[in-house]
Amino acid sequence: MNRTEELNTNLIPTINIHNFLKNGDEQIKYSPNKDIVLLLGNIGSGKTTLTQFISGNSHTLWSQEVEEDTGEYVIVDTLNKINSNSALVSHTIYPELVEDAKKKILYYDCPGFSNTMSTAHEIAATYFINKVIDSARSVKLVFVVSHHSVSRGADRQDLILMLQHATDFIRQIEKYKNSIALVVTKIENRYVGNKIVSDEKVIGTISHYIEQVIEDISMYPEIISSEGKEKVLSFLEIFLSKDNNDQLTKIGIFRKPSDSGLLIGIERMKESKTLLKKLIQKNTKSVNVDDKDFRYTVSAKSTFHIGCLAEEINKTIVKQLFNMWDEVENYCIAMEEKISDLEYLNFTFQNLQQSFSKIQENAMKNKITPEAFMSEIDVNLKKIEIFIPDEHIKKVLSDNDYINFLNAVSNQSIKSYKSSLLAAGLSKLTEYFSESHSFYHVLNEMYVRLMEFDIQKNRNNYNTIDLNELSDLFESSIFKVIETIFKEHNHFRKIKLDKPKFKLLNRVLDNTLKYEIEVSSSEIDRIVVKGMNLKLSDVSELLRNKDIKFLKVYALHKVFIDISLDLTGREIQMAIVAPVWEVVGSQSIILDGNPGIDHNPQKARNGMGYGENGLDGLPGEPGGPAGNFKGIGKHYINEKNLHISTNGGAGGRGQDGGDGSDGYDGDDCPDCWTKEYMLLTLVYNSIEYKYPGGKGGNGGDGGIGGYGGHKGSISIIKVGAESGVVYAKQTARDGLPGADGIGGSHGKGGQFFWLKIRNYLAFVHTAFFEPYDELAENGISGLTGKNQNGRKKACKLTKLLNFNNIKTEYKTYSLSNINNSLQEKFLMKFIDEMDNHTFITQPMKRKKK
Repeated sequence: MNRTEELNTNLIPTINIHNFLKNGDEQIKYSPNKDIVLLLGNIGSGKTTLTQFISGNSHTLWSQEVEEDTGEYVIVDTLNKINSNSALVSHTIYPELVEDAKKKILYYDCPGFSNTMSTAHEIAATYFINKVIDSARSVKLVFVVSHHSVSRGADRQDLILMLQHATDFIRQIEKYKNSIALVVTKIENRYVGNKIVSDEKVIGTISHYIEQVIEDISMYPEIISSEGKEKVLSFLEIFLSKDNNDQLTKIGIFRKPSDSGLLIGIERMKESKTLLKKLIQKNTKSVNVDDKDFRYTVSAKSTFHIGCLAEEINKTIVKQLFNMWDEVENYCIAMEEKISDLEYLNFTFQNLQQSFSKIQENAMKNKITPEAFMSEIDVNLKKIEIFIPDEHIKKVLSDNDYINFLNAVSNQSIKSYKSSLLAAGLSKLTEYFSESHSFYHVLNEMYVRLMEFDIQKNRNNYNTIDLNELSDLFESSIFKVIETIFKEHNHFRKIKLDKPKFKLLNRVLDNTLKYEIEVSSSEIDRIVVKGMNLKLSDVSELLRNKDIKFLKVYALHKVFIDISLDLTGREIQMAIVAPVWEVVGSQSIILDGNPGIDHNPQKARNGMGYGENGLDGLPGEPGGPAGNFKGIGKHYINEKNLHISTNGGAGGRGQDGGDGSDGYDGDDCPDCWTKEYMLLTLVYNSIEYKYPGGKGGNGGDGGIGGYGGHKGSISIIKVGAESGVVYAKQTARDGLPGADGIGGSHGKGGQFFWLKIRNYLAFVHTAFFEPYDELAENGISGLTGKNQNGRKKACKLTKLLNFNNIKTEYKTYSLSNINNSLQEKFLMKFIDEMDNHTFITQPMKRKKK
């Protein structure tokens, strides 16, 4: 349908009126919060030509003779905006913005007033003039009439039509009296003699005509309805305003051209343009627009269609919303396919359920405007990064604007205008949100329950469960353990599980009951144990290898410390990293050093011959170094019942000194003569000879006790907002020195003896030893712990664990398994908190050489 056909059709189906409005929304340019000039008048009054002429676009306007040698000229334009063929059909369907680029003035060429325009044209024109004014900061109103409407002897109906529309349109004539001007167009160039009638004379004639109209209306009230009489008179009086020089300031004229050519090239037209600009730019003042300054009405003929049109628009709104809700639900299902984080999904659907239920409740009670309705929908969806395309929102709000407008211009209450209609279809979406929240709430509780220790320690009993449908869960062996959860949420059985939800249900079972522990060893002396949930009892079996020096335990969610580990003397460095630590009962992790080895034999060799010294005892062996322990976590459960010990081993006992041997007795003196010799030399003598005993040997000194072993380090970090003290009992001290060896006992001094010889007969005598009451000197006892010669220093561990390396390894492992986690955001937050923790990220201190 072309424009003429469309405009001349009185009864256009409501669907076409709706399309007419939508097309206008796409075509019209608005000027938010700016000053505008509206050009208003009847169809055929010349508004479009005047707008193009005064706005600086006159380079497109030409004067053209209608027929050769007739002397009658019309204005045409190269942009084909002016209809020079008919004064009954307007080219201006919607308000058209034309900007004076030099003066920065915004003109709106508005659709013409008419009692014969089509319903679509009238409703659209009224609606869009309303929108243009609502978007502006201030307005000036320039009313345009053709010269024949204000000439003596002419039919006044054209002027009366303009007056009726104008005064119906402006609610407060007094407020806008300084903002109104009149431009009379299509003025013939008349001459008196050889001199053209001046602008002042023409304007004066127009003012006299207006005065006569005022007089006639006062005398003949039937010309104007009694309700509008006073407004019309006040309106006409505005055009008769004069300045201090008694010059009319509110009337301007736009002459017809009298020559061919570019309009702006005609001298008289140039002068006319200057005067018109003065009228609009200086003689009228902009007034700020307030609500209800203008009244928007349509004819009875158009009102007839408003109810049907409103109903059609509301159907469109409901259909658009149904489509929108389907898109939102499809987006959420797609989100469930991509995201497996249970806490995030639970939180997301909880928020959606609460916010959409509230929006729906308010809408059903008509307690929320459609604008606020769509705004709240948009805001709440954006919180979870669901973005409704702007064109969808714009369409709904535009249709709602149409409803608001139709309600305002009609004298009837449009029953279909209720915000409750906007909530139509929302119940299906809120039900989906509610069921999804219930599902993820239960699933999250179920996930937490399945990761508790009583289930994890026996998880092999349940790792054969496979669900092909929801009923399989209620018939499985695990259901008895988690049954209490479903008693609180008995409606869970009725929830319709879409594909992503059912897939996630199986993943909960996989992650809690079917996961495999990963054990890796890049070097022969180290083990790295990884898994979703780990028990220390899982690790203990791996420690039978006595060569293990590094043990790392990395859990993506929880580590259970369910047994004690006594790794005394193993010199093991151990690390545990997990978001959650749970101590089951009271447990210990002992990484103490070995005590120093005792000497065998514990006593040094005693003196062997008469009076020989005992050997000194050796120093004790040093205690062994303790291992080191490092831990990183976020939540610690029952940690007060965990004891971690990295004490150095006690030093070994020093060896006892050997005992000194006793000295010889005098009768056993190794240096004395033999008895036979004595007999030979002492035949004729009777002699007594004194033989001394030997000195006792010295006892050996006892060895000093061994050095105590070096203590290990214990560093357990709590990251995140919970950062602070971990209340596990921690013991780390150097080993005590070993006991000193006891000094050896001294040897005793030998007995002194008399050798007595008696003579009886020649060559006959007796010889014997007789003890003498005197002993030789005793040896000296050894000193306890005196001997330090060869004492060994305690050794230290090398290749120590550091937090940076542990964090990097854990982070690499976590990120490679992040898609397997059902608490992705929780795990990612844990990683970020490790990255941002000062102690973990501080550089290692280098030892000075």
